[in-house]
Amino acid sequence: MKRLMVSISIIIMLLFSASIDEESFGSTGKTSNVLVIYSHHFNFEWVEELQRGISEVLADEDLYFYNEYLNEHQLSDTIAFEDIFNYMHKKYENVEFDCIVVADNYAYNYLSEYYQKLSPGTPVVFVGINGYSEEIAFTEMMTGITQNPDAKSLIELILTINSDDELIFVSSKNATSIAEINSINEIIEKDFPDLNYRVIAAKTLDDALDELYGVKHAQLIMIGNIITKEGIMLSPGELISKVFETTHLPIYTGNRLHINESDSGAVGGLVVDPYIHACRAGIMVKQILDGVDINKIPVETEPLTTNVFNYNMLEYFNIDESKIPDGSIVLGKKDNDISISREAAISLIAITLLLIAFLLLALLMIKLKIREKNRINEKNKELEEKNKSILELINEEQVTHFFNHNRLKECVEEIYDNHDDFVLYGIAVKNLKSIDEAYGLEYGNQGRIIVGKILKAVTGDRDVYFGRYHDTFYVLNFCKSSCLKQEELAQSILDKINGTISIDEIEIELSAKIAIVSKSESSGDKNLLKLIDATLLEMEKKDSINIIRYDRSFQEILHERLQMEVAIKKAFENESFDLYLQPQVALADERTISAEALIRWETEDGFIGPSVFIPIAEEMGLIERIGAWVIDKAVEHVQRLRQEGFDCPIAVNISAKQMNSRLVKKFEGLIEQGLINQDDISIEITESVFLHFIDQKIEILRELSKMGIKIAIDDFGTGYSSMRYLREMPIKVLKIDKYFIDKIGDPKNKSLLRAMIIIAKELSLESVAEGIETKEQLEILKEMKVDTIQGWYYQKAVPIEEFIKYIDR
Repeated sequence: MKRLMVSISIIIMLLFSASIDEESFGSTGKTSNVLVIYSHHFNFEWVEELQRGISEVLADEDLYFYNEYLNEHQLSDTIAFEDIFNYMHKKYENVEFDCIVVADNYAYNYLSEYYQKLSPGTPVVFVGINGYSEEIAFTEMMTGITQNPDAKSLIELILTINSDDELIFVSSKNATSIAEINSINEIIEKDFPDLNYRVIAAKTLDDALDELYGVKHAQLIMIGNIITKEGIMLSPGELISKVFETTHLPIYTGNRLHINESDSGAVGGLVVDPYIHACRAGIMVKQILDGVDINKIPVETEPLTTNVFNYNMLEYFNIDESKIPDGSIVLGKKDNDISISREAAISLIAITLLLIAFLLLALLMIKLKIREKNRINEKNKELEEKNKSILELINEEQVTHFFNHNRLKECVEEIYDNHDDFVLYGIAVKNLKSIDEAYGLEYGNQGRIIVGKILKAVTGDRDVYFGRYHDTFYVLNFCKSSCLKQEELAQSILDKINGTISIDEIEIELSAKIAIVSKSESSGDKNLLKLIDATLLEMEKKDSINIIRYDRSFQEILHERLQMEVAIKKAFENESFDLYLQPQVALADERTISAEALIRWETEDGFIGPSVFIPIAEEMGLIERIGAWVIDKAVEHVQRLRQEGFDCPIAVNISAKQMNSRLVKKFEGLIEQGLINQDDISIEITESVFLHFIDQKIEILRELSKMGIKIAIDDFGTGYSSMRYLREMPIKVLKIDKYFIDKIGDPKNKSLLRAMIIIAKELSLESVAEGIETKEQLEILKEMKVDTIQGWYYQKAVPIEEFIKYIDR
């Protein structure tokens, strides 16, 4: 096939050279010089596809390509970037470049270091860069296409097919692969905290296969290409075949070149096609050469991906085709009229190109100028079609097929300039993420699809755009009537969403809150999505309000919130938190028998209370890391106290998001390693932990209780279903909320307090009274025979050194 294509290309070139005068197509302007730096070697298939895309888009330009191949995989470890620069500087010392293209991270890293020495001020277009952000840009004269494989959607796709087996990411150690792995780790930490996965980042394929030896139940995700121990770079197809023949495990990928019709290949994946990326990069280069200001060509960050599968491997692993997304390309399925193999597509394209070439030659013989005009028009049309297809990929999110956040933002700004007034609704739907965690992503996405259908049914399709970002849905309504009945429409949406939905006989309770902003309320700010998000954030503080309009004061609150998020992240990274201890005193002999661990954060402006920063940390996804830090710090304190001769158990507070299997494994590991005894650390939980999926969380507590971990209910009496918890959960301690202590003089409150202490004794639970501050409170509690006291009357929470002095007095 390749020989046939080469022969056809040579014939076409000879026919053109014989029929066309050089001056007919020659440019009278200056010939442009474009330097293209590839990370890999010239006959590597990924590089070939990149080179094909760039050269095809720029085929009509009067330019000269200077191609450099850094050959990252096979480059000697002793060759540094400085050696490459010295070679290139000498080679091109008399060449002035009009644009530089860098392909993949290794080439990007090289140019980042030597840009100012090699060709300062030259516009740079990058393609295939993983992990790009504005922080790593090395010049203002830069734009490009981030590779950004949609790792989140790829993981969701694999879990939809099989959520039981471990996921193993197999990667090389080159710059591009490591950048992608780092990005994947961040995505998993944020969106798949319970995912059973690991990463094998190996220098050679043989090392990777050694680590996979004996693995029976797993799904592999290939990241990039890996050389053999002999330093040979296999073709993508050969690489996948080698891995499959060794492991016989299903293989998924984000690389289009990894997937073909082989009987020993990849199952499929949500893939990045280097040719499409290169075409987009070529368009950017063309714009620059045509004089467009590079700062007006935005960096494209949205993933350009499509679902591709190998029919033979679907059959081999008995994968039900109904589990793969609609519209997927299935290679090798004979009865699929839509799907077509890569080889058949190449043949079809070759025949089509040959026919077009002969047609163009005939037209040229009639009139050269007409032929040239038609050729240019045809090329523009082809590029427009490619752009249209790419835009369809980058403008929609793949579950509801609503506009994604970026496209909706563009729509808002376009409508802002052309309509007197319009309305944007932001609908924040609760419980969808909880469905993902409890039943799997497939169920959560079915719930999202149901919400999307409700929105379309309530609002209608006329003059309406729909968008989705995570579990916030947007309705952009620019018909005139919408500006008159905004609250009515919002209430109609709530009436339809709030309630019970059924997904495969599982009933789920949904609820939503709606923020509203109109153009007339925006004070000239076109970014209404930002205003909606600020309004939704403010509404989270107002439990009783379900519909709220934007107010300018929300922006200031959002700004303060964002500053707090940055400060929390820095505090965590810089180890600015400390763990204080507050003594818990046995009332019988006023002896300190234990302590509660309380996190403290001291800044230059003073202490910031946990009630301020903990809720924000939860929304940032940091609470589980902070919780793990608290446990580790409490273990250190237990060991320090033991060194000083004190046996003092420590209680730590556990949040709802920590109530998972990782918490159980955490304590199992601490006990097995001998770092703590089973009674050294206890945990305190509030009733809010059990607002969702109570059965799963009760099971977690039972596993901890079997290990000997003491469990306390904190803030008892403030929830709505405390009695159920006492009956079903393995509770050992009942902590009475400070609310009842503060009102101890009220006769009704006093009776409730006495009743709670009696309940604890009847159930053989230890009773702990929190917030004791006065002698009067202490005497009343003595009379009621509470077991343990905690509060400022004895001691406030203090650092470990002060705590040691307190119990040693």
